[in-house]
Amino acid sequence: NTVELDGVRATLIKRQDGSLNIDDLLVRDDTDPTPRQVAISGVKIDNGELTWLDEASGRRITITDFQLSSGAIVADTGGERYQAQTLHASARGQAEAATFDLSLDLARLMLSAGQAQGEALQVTAKLAEPTRQLTAQLTIPSIEGNQGVVTLDNLAGDLTLASPKLPMKSLKLPIQGQ
Repeated sequence: NTVELDGVRATLIKRQDGSLNIDDLLVRDDTDPTPRQVAISGVKIDNGELTWLDEASGRRITITDFQLSSGAIVADTGGERYQAQTLHASARGQAEAATFDLSLDLARLMLSAGQAQGEALQVTAKLAEPTRQLTAQLTIPSIEGNQGVVTLDNLAGDLTLASPKLPMKSLKLPIQGQ
């Protein structure tokens, strides 16, 4: 079975005291320690919208046109293992005067207690403000995480910054490394 949602909208509010408007939903029920196993064919979210409002700073970030699709997802809460195949996510949004476009593709993601593995990650990000624009493209064939240390093998991509304030008006930086 595939879980499909269309037009989902949510507003997250960080109150003046630092609490969230969804704190009551995040409380974990430790009275039922029964492990759960879930397997679904995938997830598909279309036309999602998320608004983040920080009441203390007055900052608002709105994510629109959120799309998410995945292949099979398997979760085993008893072994604290989670696996997803073929993840794709994209979104547009606005934070004050800046607009952004994000896209993420990942062939495989595995999470377990203190560990993470991923394959074939591709990220594209565009940030535009009235006087400058930033574009980034990254390709990471393999991701390994263990106890808070993340290893990115063969990172490659580029970063482009355009602004009339730059002497050359545009700067493109290649990114490579391990």
